[in-house]
Amino acid sequence: MMFRLLLGFVLSLVFGAGAWACSCAITESENVSELLKNHVSVWGVPTTAKLEVTEVRAWRREYVSYRVEVLEGFGQDVEEIVTVVSDVDDGASCGTQLTLGVPQFLTLYRNQDGDFSSSTCAPELPYSAVKAYLKTGEDNFIPSLGACLNEENDVIMNKEECQIWEASATSWRRHGDEDWLDYVLLWRDRSQNKALVSNKPWWKFWD
Repeated sequence: MMFRLLLGFVLSLVFGAGAWACSCAITESENVSELLKNHVSVWGVPTTAKLEVTEVRAWRREYVSYRVEVLEGFGQDVEEIVTVVSDVDDGASCGTQLTLGVPQFLTLYRNQDGDFSSSTCAPELPYSAVKAYLKTGEDNFIPSLGACLNEENDVIMNKEECQIWEASATSWRRHGDEDWLDYVLLWRDRSQNKALVSNKPWWKFWD
């Protein structure tokens, strides 16, 4: 617990002191399959975080390395436990930090080394459309969110193609909110089972 508090304090200092600009390519109107190319979307729980520093000549990189337990991989090529990295001081990377111990619907970039990256540039699409694609292969067309909001940042509901954003715009709700409690309960059960196994006396291993 003390380590997590210390890490949170360090990250707050890093983010508070930085003035890096982050720019991402605008998400255009395309099908889910195209928008998620080179990414995976999973339900997972970050369980540990470690601040890493690498230096190559005059270049210094600081990033957080997370251990994430995957609760639902939707049949994608993803291990049960994955490493997710996120830069903390490189504005070009647009890194975003994860919340420890809480189930989250994550869209992650697949790195060539087998790890994954967490970034604000990852497409955060209507959850229902992504879920349908991952579970059944149904490939919906997703109009860009910018083209579907009016001046008050409300979804333009009289545009039929924009209605898919009604319950999923990230400024209003937790991404995947409709399924979140199910994964919270799944994570609680898994955690309790692990605790029971790990706390069992060694002479009880055959029970």
